[in-house]
This record gives sequence, structure tokens and C-alpha cells, in this order.
Amino acid sequence: MSQFKDANLTTLESEPSLIPAVPLATCSVTEPESAPASMRRWLWAFVQVAFGIGALGWVLRKADLAQVWQQVSQANLWLIGAAILCNALTLICMAFRLGLLARVHVPTTSYRRLALAQFKAAFVNGFVPGSLGGDAVRFVTLQQSGFDKTLGLAVLIVERLVGTWGVVLTGGAALVVNHRYLDMHQWITGVAGLLVGLLVLTGVLFHNQFDAQVSRLVEQVGQRGGHNWLARKFVSIATRLLAAAERFRLAHRVLWWSLVVSLVVRAVWVVSAYFVALSLGMNLSLPLLFGVISLVDIARMLPIAPPNGIGVREAMLVFLLSQTGIDREAALGFSLVVSAVMVANSLLGGLISIGQGVRKFRQTQ
Repeated sequence: MSQFKDANLTTLESEPSLIPAVPLATCSVTEPESAPASMRRWLWAFVQVAFGIGALGWVLRKADLAQVWQQVSQANLWLIGAAILCNALTLICMAFRLGLLARVHVPTTSYRRLALAQFKAAFVNGFVPGSLGGDAVRFVTLQQSGFDKTLGLAVLIVERLVGTWGVVLTGGAALVVNHRYLDMHQWITGVAGLLVGLLVLTGVLFHNQFDAQVSRLVEQVGQRGGHNWLARKFVSIATRLLAAAERFRLAHRVLWWSLVVSLVVRAVWVVSAYFVALSLGMNLSLPLLFGVISLVDIARMLPIAPPNGIGVREAMLVFLLSQTGIDREAALGFSLVVSAVMVANSLLGGLISIGQGVRKFRQTQ
């Protein structure tokens, strides 16, 4: 596995949400990003934005916008404030999870610095396609905390993997509980498939028994694939996952605690959505929201998802909540307020970035 420790990280172009996409300029040590790769990145970003706008337009076109506005305008602002605070707590918990993993290798990593970076990442993710910008912010923060490029990226990859476990576990459990209220047998099957896939992936990555076999497989794919784009992409992803897993293979206790924090993140996030539902006078139970929000978040993790999941979130919530008897306008209003709650904390991240920039400017004068 030593060949994966210091692997060149310049070949990944636009990976799924499980793999943090860090700007190549921050990772590359030997060669810049090629023009075709840059063009593909921008083209994919355009596709993401177009997909989100199309999905949002489809939802808005079929809804009575006057009724949506009437519902949103009558929302209880105190409960909206509680939702914003819960969403902020979600970001803080995510920063704490990243800090747990980071302190395995750099014990002096500052939780406060990571929390500020998490808010700034939320700001960038809210307006940049995919999760490229947000992961870059956290990646740079890890470097400032003493991490080299390879180790910093490994921490982000493992943090994403643990976070995905939290989404799938809570979502699967909630779907099983709510199968009487929603026709979700196909969704339960899909989430169960994700769960099995995650279990296999985690076992392969973190069990020493599979180390040599997986390494040989990756090498064979690289040799046979030659200059094939898909083969190079597979080798790039596999190389990063193997390198990340090797860094944490003995940190079992920290991984378990990180999973616990991930479950807390899911719970607090759903409570935030529950406050939004209460503010709008909607009769939605917590178990039902666990299932619905988890499905929406899984959809937002897809590579096609636009910035902050805009469009995807609205379409999914309207579709899922309509199965519970919630009308389209109420579901759309709920989705828009949830988006506003997320944007509120994203804007806080923007203010943090501006404040830090102003302070650095004054220090240089």
C-alpha cells in the first residue's frame, strides 16, 4: 500500500460527493490541469446548474405561487429562528466530526478554526456547483493546521465516507418505520442497496486482508486501461480511497465516534426541518421527516446535483410529501423556507470570510 501514500493527486476531475473534489491547483505538485479537463469541469458545472434550474422551473410551473407566498408569509418567525440555530448547530457538529478525524494525526488541530471553515464552506457550496469550493475551503484550513496535501485529502475523504454512513443509516431506519404511511418499498430497496454497498466498500478499504488484492486490481486496471478516461478516473478514485483508508486503519475508536457524531448531525438537521414545518402549520412527524429528508439528501449527493441541491430538493420534497397528503403548494413552501434557513447560515459564512479578509488587510498595513 505504500505506493498509495504519496500518490499524485492531479488526475481527479469531478468526483461524486463521496470523494471531496479539491481544486487541482491546491493538490498538484507536478503538472497543471489540462485544457480538456478544465473544459469538461466547466461543462459539467453548466449541466448541474441547468438541471437544477429545470427541476425548479418544473415545480414552480405546476404550483400556485400566490398560495405558496401566502403560506410562507404567515410563517412563525420565532420557529424559523429556532430552525436557523439548529442548522448552525449542524454545521458545528460537522466541524467537530472533521476535528475528531484530523486530531488522529495532528492533535493540535483547532475545533474553532474548523467550525469557521465549515461556515465558509457552506457559503461557497451554496453558490458553486457541486462541493468543490466547500471542500477546498476545508482542505486549505487543514493545511494551515499542519497537514500535508495527501493527509489533508485523506481526512476529508474519510469524513465524507462516515457522513454518508450517517445519511444512509438514519434514512434506512426512518423509511422502515414509515413504510405504512408512504409507498416507499422501492426507496427502501434502493437505500438497502446503498447500505450493502457502503458496508462492502468500508470492509474492503479498512480491512488489511483485502489490501494486497485491491492494490493489484487497481494496478491491473491502470495498466490495461492505458489512456482510457474511465480507467484513469477509476484508478484516481481508488488510489485516493486506499490512501485515505490506510491513514485511519488503526483508528477504529475515532471512526466509531465520528459515526455517532454523524447520527447527531442527522438528528439536529431533521429537528431544524421540523421547526420549519411547525412554523408553517404543517402536521409532519419527526420519523417521517427523517425518512424524507434523508432521501432528499441522498439525491443532493448525486454528481448531477446543482449548488446547494436547488431544484433537486424542491422536486424531491414535493414528490415525497405529496404521498402523505400534503398539497404541492405546502410542500413547495416548506422546501423554500428550508432553503432560506440554509442560506441564512451560508451568508453567515460569507460574513466570516469578509471579516477575516478585512482583519488580514489591516494587519498588512
